[in-house]
Amino acid sequence: MEPASTCVGVVVSQNQMSVIEHPTGMERIFPNTSRGIAALAAHLQTVHPRAIAVESMGGDQWPVVGALIDAMLPVIVVNPRRVRDFILETGLLTHEATFSITNAIEAGMLARFAETLRATV
Repeated sequence: MEPASTCVGVVVSQNQMSVIEHPTGMERIFPNTSRGIAALAAHLQTVHPRAIAVESMGGDQWPVVGALIDAMLPVIVVNPRRVRDFILETGLLTHEATFSITNAIEAGMLARFAETLRATV
């Protein structure tokens, strides 16, 4: 698969960032520190993703988004409600299962959401 077809989902929590590259499923965890954010941006520059989706939750995402923009990476900040609706509409998870998904699963869903968004623009 060519690098330009890769889409990435990033779930930012207070202590870490869970990252999934789609379609390979490669999973990485970075600490949510200035060094971890720099490492994430540097890694993603080597991946050459077509799109990076970061969920807009709680404000922890903004330093990450800023670093990705500074690195000239194609980042999309998405509404969590739209991602949840996407997950339910595609049948990837049921309504009940969305309450117990892990950060890795959510990052994977974000990557697929980014892929879908980029296909329509």
